[in-house]
Amino acid sequence: MTRYEDVRKNEKLLTALTGLTLGEFGKLLAVFERLWDEWVTTNRTEGGGRERAHGGGRKPVLEKDEDKLLFVLCYFKTYPPQIVLGHMFGMGQTQ
Repeated sequence: MTRYEDVRKNEKLLTALTGLTLGEFGKLLAVFERLWDEWVTTNRTEGGGRERAHGGGRKPVLEKDEDKLLFVLCYFKTYPPQIVLGHMFGMGQTQ
Protein backbone atom coordinates (compact mmCIF):
# COMPACT_ATOMS: atom_id res chain seq x y z
CA MET A 1 0.00 0.00 0.00
CA THR A 2 1.32 3.44 -0.92
CA ARG A 3 1.99 5.64 2.11
CA TYR A 4 3.88 8.91 2.41
CA GLU A 5 6.08 7.46 5.16
CA ASP A 6 7.48 4.98 2.64
CA VAL A 7 7.52 7.27 -0.42
CA ARG A 8 9.40 10.11 1.31
CA LYS A 9 12.45 7.85 1.66
CA ASN A 10 12.77 7.82 -2.14
CA GLU A 11 12.65 11.40 -3.48
CA LYS A 12 12.71 10.21 -7.11
CA LEU A 13 9.56 8.17 -6.48
CA LEU A 14 7.89 11.09 -4.67
CA THR A 15 8.67 13.36 -7.61
CA ALA A 16 7.43 10.78 -10.11
CA LEU A 17 4.13 10.38 -8.21
CA THR A 18 3.50 14.04 -7.37
CA GLY A 19 5.80 16.27 -9.41
CA LEU A 20 7.14 17.78 -6.17
CA THR A 21 10.40 17.53 -4.26
CA LEU A 22 10.42 16.58 -0.60
CA GLY A 23 10.76 20.24 0.45
CA GLU A 24 7.94 21.37 -1.84
CA PHE A 25 5.70 18.60 -0.55
CA GLY A 26 6.43 19.69 3.04
CA LYS A 27 5.48 23.30 2.30
CA LEU A 28 2.28 22.26 0.54
CA LEU A 29 1.46 19.86 3.39
CA ALA A 30 1.48 22.69 5.93
CA VAL A 31 -1.08 24.62 3.88
CA PHE A 32 -3.10 21.47 3.15
CA GLU A 33 -3.34 20.57 6.86
CA ARG A 34 -4.62 24.04 7.75
CA LEU A 35 -7.18 24.06 4.94
CA TRP A 36 -8.26 20.47 5.62
CA ASP A 37 -8.88 21.26 9.31
CA GLU A 38 -10.83 24.38 8.30
CA TRP A 39 -12.95 22.39 5.84
CA VAL A 40 -13.66 19.65 8.39
CA THR A 41 -14.67 22.24 11.00
CA THR A 42 -16.96 24.05 8.56
CA ASN A 43 -18.51 21.10 6.75
CA ARG A 44 -18.29 18.01 8.93
CA THR A 45 -19.18 19.14 12.44
CA GLU A 46 -22.31 20.38 14.17
CA GLY A 47 -21.79 23.88 12.77
CA GLY A 48 -21.92 22.43 9.26
CA GLY A 49 -25.19 20.58 9.73
CA ARG A 50 -23.73 17.21 10.60
CA GLU A 51 -25.80 15.27 13.13
CA ARG A 52 -22.96 13.57 14.95
CA ALA A 53 -19.50 14.71 15.97
CA HIS A 54 -16.60 14.38 13.56
CA GLY A 55 -14.87 11.05 14.00
CA GLY A 56 -17.98 8.87 14.24
CA GLY A 57 -18.44 5.91 11.90
CA ARG A 58 -15.76 3.79 10.29
CA LYS A 59 -12.20 4.99 10.24
CA PRO A 60 -10.79 6.30 6.96
CA VAL A 61 -8.19 4.32 5.05
CA LEU A 62 -6.08 7.46 4.65
CA GLU A 63 -5.95 8.75 8.22
CA LYS A 64 -2.87 10.98 7.99
CA ASP A 65 -3.00 14.30 6.18
CA GLU A 66 0.23 13.52 4.33
CA ASP A 67 -1.34 10.35 2.91
CA LYS A 68 -4.43 12.30 1.80
CA LEU A 69 -2.26 14.89 0.06
CA LEU A 70 -0.13 12.19 -1.58
CA PHE A 71 -3.31 10.53 -2.87
CA VAL A 72 -4.65 13.80 -4.35
CA LEU A 73 -1.34 14.80 -5.93
CA CYS A 74 -0.74 11.32 -7.34
CA TYR A 75 -4.19 11.39 -8.92
CA PHE A 76 -3.72 14.82 -10.52
CA LYS A 77 -0.19 14.02 -11.74
CA THR A 78 -0.85 10.58 -13.25
CA TYR A 79 -4.66 10.32 -13.73
CA PRO A 80 -4.76 6.55 -13.15
CA PRO A 81 -8.10 4.70 -13.35
CA GLN A 82 -9.96 4.49 -10.02
CA ILE A 83 -9.27 0.78 -9.71
CA VAL A 84 -5.50 1.37 -10.03
CA LEU A 85 -5.43 4.29 -7.58
CA GLY A 86 -7.57 2.33 -5.12
CA HIS A 87 -5.19 -0.62 -5.31
CA MET A 88 -2.16 1.62 -4.78
CA PHE A 89 -3.68 3.18 -1.64
CA GLY A 90 -5.46 0.10 -0.27
CA MET A 91 -9.02 1.20 -1.01
CA GLY A 92 -11.96 -0.20 -2.89
CA GLN A 93 -13.52 1.79 -5.70
CA THR A 94 -16.46 2.80 -3.47
CA GLN A 95 -14.17 4.65 -1.03
